[in-house]
This record gives sequence, C-alpha cells and structure tokens, in this order.
Amino acid sequence: MMKNVPALLVLALVLCGCIQSPQATTEQNYTAEDILKEAIEKYNSIESYEVTIYHKEGHLQKRFENKTEHAIFKLPDKFRREVESDFESLSVSNGTITWNYDELLNIAIKTDASRMDASKLKKLLARKKIGYGEILYDLLRNYELKLVGEEELAGRSCYLIETTPKEAVKENLEKRGFARWVEKVWIDKEQLYPVKLKGRTIIQFRRGEEEFTWTTEYREIKFNVRVSDKCLALLRQEMQNRKFNTLLVEEAQKFVNFTVLKPSYTAGYEFEFATVIKDESEAIELSYGKENELGIFESLKSTLQDGEEVRIKDTEGRYKVDLGVRKIEFNYKGLWVTVASEKLSKEELIGIAESML
Repeated sequence: MMKNVPALLVLALVLCGCIQSPQATTEQNYTAEDILKEAIEKYNSIESYEVTIYHKEGHLQKRFENKTEHAIFKLPDKFRREVESDFESLSVSNGTITWNYDELLNIAIKTDASRMDASKLKKLLARKKIGYGEILYDLLRNYELKLVGEEELAGRSCYLIETTPKEAVKENLEKRGFARWVEKVWIDKEQLYPVKLKGRTIIQFRRGEEEFTWTTEYREIKFNVRVSDKCLALLRQEMQNRKFNTLLVEEAQKFVNFTVLKPSYTAGYEFEFATVIKDESEAIELSYGKENELGIFESLKSTLQDGEEVRIKDTEGRYKVDLGVRKIEFNYKGLWVTVASEKLSKEELIGIAESML
C-alpha cells in the first residue's frame, strides 16, 4: 500500500512522472466544456458588472470598422449599452421596457415586454441571459469545443478554446444567407470571463459569397458594481440631448405599416417627439408638452380592455381612468388609438380624439 512506501521513494516517482499528483490529473482532464460550465456558474453568481468592449469587424469595402462599447449590466435582465463608432447607438433596459436609440436614423425604438404574448414573455424571462452570459450559453449549447492550451492576452492568463459550430447550427445559419459564428475564445483563468472572441461572418450576395472576420474584446471589467436605477433609465434630458424631439410624425411614419393619425386640437400642448415601438404589434407614441402632459398611442392592437362607452363623432370609444391617467380609446379603420393624460378632462380628451377623425 502507498502508506508503506518511503516518502523519498514516492517523491522520486512523482518527479520522474510515474505517479501524477492530483492537481496534475485534474489539469490533464480539464475540458473546454468544464471551463465554460464553470464560467457560466461564475456568471450566475454575480449581481452586476461594468465593462468596455472593443469590436472590430470586416466591412463590405474590405476595411475594418471599429466600435467601442461602454456597458453596465445589472443581472438578470437590466442593462445600459452605449456604442461609439461613426454614429452613436444606445440601448437601455429596466427589465421590462427596452429603448434602442440610433443616431444615424435619429429614432428611438421601444420594446415593452409587458405587451408581449404570454408564451413569448415566458420564454424571454426563462432565458435571463444578457451580456457575455448569453455568449457562454451559446458556445456550450451550439458548438464543438476544443481546449488547445493557455495564452497570455491583455495581461491576463487565459484558456484558449477553439470553437466550431455544430453542423445543424451552421446549416441553419447558412440557409438565411447570413452566417456569423465564433472560431476562438480566450477565457480568463482567474475571473472566468471571455477576454476575447474571434469569429467569421459569411454573407450571400447575388454575385457570390463574401467572407469577413471579426473580433470582440472585453477590457476593464469590474464585477458587482453599484448600479443606480437612474443609470438604467432613458431620461427625458437624454432624449432631448439626442434630438428625439426633432423626430417628426412624418419621419416616424416610415417605420410602421399604417397611416399615423395626427390631432388638429391638442389643448394647447405642442408636439415634442414621436417614438416608434416594436413589440407584438408595431406602434407609434406621440408626445405633447414639455412634461408629456398628452400622449397618443397608435397600434394595430387594442390596449384598453374595458371602460365606459363614449361617442367620438360617429365612432364608438371607451373611457377609463387607470392609475390617475384618463384614457380614451377608439378604433379607426383597423387602427387602435389611445389618447391619454393626467391633466386633461374627459371632455378635452374626446375633443382631441374627434380632431383626429
């Protein structure tokens, strides 16, 4: 038995390689799957993190486009992401409502999870994977993985893993005419986050196939940082700074497949900006007044389930007070319109609704 072997003999056997230490055995059997599972476990244990992400991607003109992203994530489902490139973009989510702002189009798109179909909302909540956590899950589920060694990167000691999309996944991507996948990932040995990803994009054109490479690097990462709710809100001042108030109804009209109705009477409140909303049914929200004293919501789906019956010219409508907000809803040629305000009376709301017909 081993306990009867002299200590010096055991040491000699270990040194010559005849006996492996438990640590050496563990390292030898450590797989890429083990690393990703541990990384996911670590990710699920953190409450928040802040990071700067550097994106470099091949462009159609054979040049590379560089983007710098400053991001804060409050797990499981809140985030703020600002991307700097030729044009700014901003995404903010409080877990239910997500705003996406695009400087090039000068438009904000709002997605409201509370308006989603129950089955889709359930799937969304079940995932609860944002940030690099989503990447880790995707690699573990959809890729063949191979641990090829260790490498120093950006001053960090990393595991280097080669990744190949599973055949069914790759075929599904290529059928769309657009395929994007990861080929290598560097995982920080101590903190277990992806320091760098390298991949490839293939796009099918009529003239043939184009192939581009891309890299994403995570730098200056800080875990369990304090994140205020203010940081995760898209504030009115930010909206004004980004010139949302110059988004006219005519500009917003381009992003929906229905004719936007505009009121000729607004109780003295001036138009501020229009917001395009993408959820189960595309919609537009018109804001009037410096403090959004009057809001008009237009969608192909009804939002007011009950209420007092009212007449808007020759059209039937409903009136309801919800959490202090007075609302009038009516349908015009298949378009559902809600006129809402905390300050205006029922009669004034009916007058505004009538001016839209």
